[in-house]
Amino acid sequence: MHLTSKDCDALRNEGVQVYHRYVALFALEEYEAVVRDTGRNLRMFDLCRDFGASQGDRTVLEQFRPFVVMMRARAEAAIGLAGGDARQALLAVERALAELRTHFDDHGPMGGFEQSSEVTLLRGMRDALVPRLPASQRSELEERLRRAVDAENFELAAILRDELRALDH
Repeated sequence: MHLTSKDCDALRNEGVQVYHRYVALFALEEYEAVVRDTGRNLRMFDLCRDFGASQGDRTVLEQFRPFVVMMRARAEAAIGLAGGDARQALLAVERALAELRTHFDDHGPMGGFEQSSEVTLLRGMRDALVPRLPASQRSELEERLRRAVDAENFELAAILRDELRALDH
């Protein structure tokens, strides 16, 4: 199955409308709706990437993925914080950073992850969230780090290592 360029164009046009809606919803602090809409656009990106008939249709949206992933993580973190759960907020940021690392590893440019403004923003959020974690969080982070290393999930291990270092500051 392939999507024609016309199909992909229609999906992209609808995605632009959804983008405008979730930016407005974020400003209105309607975070659940932002998560819904960013998830919708990410699924549309995947659909075009996986089934677009032309190379352009398969790749043109990937340049926007970091921003959408970052917006979804910000909304998920805001939901966690509103519920008094800094751990949930931190996990949303961690997941987004791991997803962005994979994206930049797959789609370049070389060094793009470190230069990404979305990554910089999410790291800033992570640094702000770590002090909000309860004291027992250190032992949980250490255990998660051990499990990540044992499972050879080095991306997550690096994130957890950085979180432990941030606890010391």
